[in-house]
Amino acid sequence: MAKPLEDVARALVAPGKGILAADESSGTIEKRFKSIDVPSTEDNRRDYREMLFRTEGAEEFISGVILFDETIRQKAADGTRLVFAERIATGEVLYPPWATPGGENPWSGWQIHLADVDLGAHGTAVLSNHVVLFGAGLARDRGFYETHALEPGLLMYTHTAGGLPYVDDCYTCALDGSDVINRTNSPASWEEHGVFAPGGAWYSFNSSRVDPAWQAPASTAATLRTELYLQQGDGIWQATDFNAAGDPGKRYLVSDFDWDRSGTRIALQVAAVDGVTGAPDHPQIWVLTVPAAPPAEAPTPTPAPEDRRVRAFPVPARDRVSFILETGTPADLRIDIFNLAGERVARVTGLLAAGGPELVWDRNGAAAGLYLAVAYADNRVLQRLKIALIPQ
Repeated sequence: MAKPLEDVARALVAPGKGILAADESSGTIEKRFKSIDVPSTEDNRRDYREMLFRTEGAEEFISGVILFDETIRQKAADGTRLVFAERIATGEVLYPPWATPGGENPWSGWQIHLADVDLGAHGTAVLSNHVVLFGAGLARDRGFYETHALEPGLLMYTHTAGGLPYVDDCYTCALDGSDVINRTNSPASWEEHGVFAPGGAWYSFNSSRVDPAWQAPASTAATLRTELYLQQGDGIWQATDFNAAGDPGKRYLVSDFDWDRSGTRIALQVAAVDGVTGAPDHPQIWVLTVPAAPPAEAPTPTPAPEDRRVRAFPVPARDRVSFILETGTPADLRIDIFNLAGERVARVTGLLAAGGPELVWDRNGAAAGLYLAVAYADNRVLQRLKIALIPQ
């Protein structure tokens, strides 16, 4: 370690070179920009520093740069920072197996990677400063991750914990993986593609909450309906209404979308699916104009995070599974157990207090394999747990 540090020190004080101090705080750089009538926006600050760092021949005279915290978390305007999700084989085979390599659970084993990209002389991408932000631990802890957008200082993604299907929530975090925020917090519905509008006035995402009857894990993609939603502060508004206004014999899926640069319009893809045959129509592209202010009607409040936590043990289990309330206020719980085909195989109910009695599911001949337990309290989903049964 001493030798590389010595080499760095010698490079920093090389003859004819010096260190560039580019660590102006936001307040200091705002004063400098104001003197030349330039707004001190994040994009302008990035462009100014990028101009300094990428000046032709700068490397002949600059041996190092002192950066402000904001700059460290930014990407270049030409997109030379890359974020992607990757699935690593887990060895976790489902019963019945999925149509994935080895029959593995496609909802587990995922990671999020962040790296700088250099296309090089021949267009071949070379990654540097490559880190795994999430899912770097054991395979069983990785769950599902899907990345949606990367902005200066902010990553937007969806995540499903524990290898459970169809229960994504939308999240944001800083580029070092800190400051994780669950933006949708709706464990019974499907949410994805959460992104901020340019300028940050709106947060937008797709959701199945338009259909209250769709409740994961009992519901699957075969009955999924989605609409586009907009969020400002603690309020959420439904922005599209294809499922109510369209052909009643079809279900509609709002899928990919993107904002224009002004943050006032959204181009979105909508696909209709026949409710009987499952045959899809050709997708359509719609353009939606978004108001600058929220509509007058009352929004749907963003659900508050739940403080009650249920634990199942032992895992894996041979004869029976016990459920206890680990934290939070007492709850009159209903726990439904589903197989991976979405069929309910058991239900247990009872009043639980933290550290108190247990609810017990006796296996009663259930086949070995993975099951999903869904705990309900106050008529809403409290938590989902993955259960593994081994042969008796």
